[in-house]
Amino acid sequence: MNGNVQEAHQAMDRLHEMLEEQTRRLSDTVHSEAGQLLSAVLLRLDQLALELPSDCGDCFHEIRLMIEQIEEQLRDLSNELLPRMLDDLGLIPALECLVERTSRRTGADIRLNSSIADRLPAALEATLYRIVQEALTNIAKHARATQVEIHLWQDDRVHCAVRDDGIGFDSDRILQKKGERGLGLAGIRERVESQGGALAIRSLPGHGTEVLVSVPRRV
Repeated sequence: MNGNVQEAHQAMDRLHEMLEEQTRRLSDTVHSEAGQLLSAVLLRLDQLALELPSDCGDCFHEIRLMIEQIEEQLRDLSNELLPRMLDDLGLIPALECLVERTSRRTGADIRLNSSIADRLPAALEATLYRIVQEALTNIAKHARATQVEIHLWQDDRVHCAVRDDGIGFDSDRILQKKGERGLGLAGIRERVESQGGALAIRSLPGHGTEVLVSVPRRV
């Protein structure tokens, strides 16, 4: 049985690696190809504006603003898919950027506290980032929270806790539900367990939610 469980976890690890690689390619496509194309469109619009009557100026200005908004949304999407900061600077700077974007979008007061000073193995950093990202997505969609705290620390394992003051939910029922939120939380559990870790979700209606993750550090 233990051998079967280990094989299942290894298979899940390989699946997550494949998904991360596909996400990386999609992020590169959005950032490089689509971003460059929009920049070229903006440049051509500026050239065209010089050739048209002045009374068309307002219309061109509106079109330019809309394209700039699309460009910004694509840039945010690329960062959501795979933040380059995660590869370049590590987990904590990437999470700080995620927290800033989520706080700006939702208006919630989100605070990140970490005692982890050094880099973690790349696969573990990706796992922890995805866990916090999914937790914040659930909070933004469902929790109606005004305050969120994220804590990371390590001993012989790496720990992460995400707490919010939102409306809470029946965690047992939601984890068994085949809806969008259930799949998100189930996905967190699946990813954590494939890394040999443990997940606990504490929540009651009206009393907020706490997601606790503990994962072994692998070299």
